[in-house]
Amino acid sequence: MFIKKDGTVNLEAIRDVNINKVFRNYSIPLLYEEIIKNREGWLTQEGPIVIQTSQFSERPPADRYIVRDAMSDKQVWWGEFNKEMSEYQFIQIVSRMIAYTHNMELYVQYAFAGSNPQNQIPIRFVSETASHSLFFRNMFKPIHDFKPINDFDTLDDFNVQFSFVHLPGFNSIPDVDGTASGSCIITNLSRRVVFICGTNYAGELRQAIFLALTFLLQQQASFLPLRASSSIGPEGDTVLFLGRGGTGKTTLAMTSDRKIISDHELCWSDHGIFPIENGCYARLFEISSDKNPHLYEHIHSFGTLFENVAIDIETRLPNYNDARMTQNTRAAFPLSFLPNVWTGETCSHPKHIFILSCDIFGVFPPIARMPNELAVFAFLTSYTSRIFETPQFANDPTFNTSFGASFITRPQEFAKQFMDKLNKHKPTCWLVNTGWIGEPCGKTDRVSLEITRAVVQAAISGDLDHESYETDPIFHFDIPQHCPGVPSELLNPSRLANDEGEFAIRAHRLAEEFINDFNQFENEMIEEVKTAISSLISTEEKNALESIGFSI
Repeated sequence: MFIKKDGTVNLEAIRDVNINKVFRNYSIPLLYEEIIKNREGWLTQEGPIVIQTSQFSERPPADRYIVRDAMSDKQVWWGEFNKEMSEYQFIQIVSRMIAYTHNMELYVQYAFAGSNPQNQIPIRFVSETASHSLFFRNMFKPIHDFKPINDFDTLDDFNVQFSFVHLPGFNSIPDVDGTASGSCIITNLSRRVVFICGTNYAGELRQAIFLALTFLLQQQASFLPLRASSSIGPEGDTVLFLGRGGTGKTTLAMTSDRKIISDHELCWSDHGIFPIENGCYARLFEISSDKNPHLYEHIHSFGTLFENVAIDIETRLPNYNDARMTQNTRAAFPLSFLPNVWTGETCSHPKHIFILSCDIFGVFPPIARMPNELAVFAFLTSYTSRIFETPQFANDPTFNTSFGASFITRPQEFAKQFMDKLNKHKPTCWLVNTGWIGEPCGKTDRVSLEITRAVVQAAISGDLDHESYETDPIFHFDIPQHCPGVPSELLNPSRLANDEGEFAIRAHRLAEEFINDFNQFENEMIEEVKTAISSLISTEEKNALESIGFSI
């Protein structure tokens, strides 16, 4: 039977009776050879290897399931993003997955998640593809950098705390399994295993691993896992960039005068912050040496995995401006490929926290200072656009909120943890808009990267500490009246709008969207956040809007 006495999945037993061959901890050169041999990808002229993910180039949230049992019942935030699956359904579908692997060759990587030895999590990744084994090896710290380990006995002391099994060639049967499609991600918290099937998109693997590790880390009360990039300055000052995909976290964390700590996932503990991942999964669409010099210079390395990047079939040169497959083109590589990387165990508590948003309504300023309550609210809703996803969403202005959808446990618990750390360690919290300012998407250009970098640098350097501020009448954040390197008229979006009344309607519409999203967990929210949000739109403002025919 593939279930051990302690309830975990016995992958070793499955190997003994089912698998033809296992390639353990293969190094980058060996994985390159396997990828080429299996025809999974193409070697580019500059060194990276490129793969295509067929019809999947983004995460389908409707296909995520968590097995509901005595352990998960009260800990999981059940709903649209964490759908339940019964133990019976889990056994049935996994049994078919095991039958699917009969006589198959599999690639296995053992690695550590987390830079802090006291809190590292030993994890295992199993895949039918060498390319995704390379992705995992690039993103986490392998137990051995160069030598493959084929003798299972040498791994006896490696106490795996979570396993991830990736079978992109296996498809579930919706009518039989109760899934939404043939692609599904099934997490069993009690058995410490995640099965990912029917998709080649590496971002799905990253999200599944992060969700599982988030659950494990949160079992320790002082740990707050975050989707954030981070950097540290010469004086040891740490900054965090929180935000969803496409908002610019990685780009802003990479500068010549600061060392990057993490690209996307980290943990904030009582002792400071430490990265969960060991690699970078960077967006490449329209990347250039001018816009992204710190990233562009170092992605062309042997060992880098390109995902959905178009290449010339004869010259094998990549084309970063080609979006015929998707705008969500990626590069996965170890952070060690970069020259300016922090390599310690735990950093200091953050001095500044930047919550990034790509606002398609043109309502948010390029930067605004937030009190802790609004920072928690912005953290929960994590507003941004979907404009940089796959072609079917390329021009979709749908407001898509809820940072909590990135987590397994209830977002109220994250809100309380986040508020406690803000109150205790007192970082300055900022809202940064990397989208459109003054006018909505389609009527003006997106704010330049130079402007975004200028406002972030002004905040980090302390130049904004002594500036005068004005409070936004709707969202109640504070907008600086001056900022070095930024035209003053660009700082307040209401002054850039062509029609003041139409701008007010857009702003109130966005505030309404925030409130509607917040309603899903308002009843269980901590009182400080509830009070701050209740003041976003006053009764008088609602009446004024309704008098001109705009009803909230």
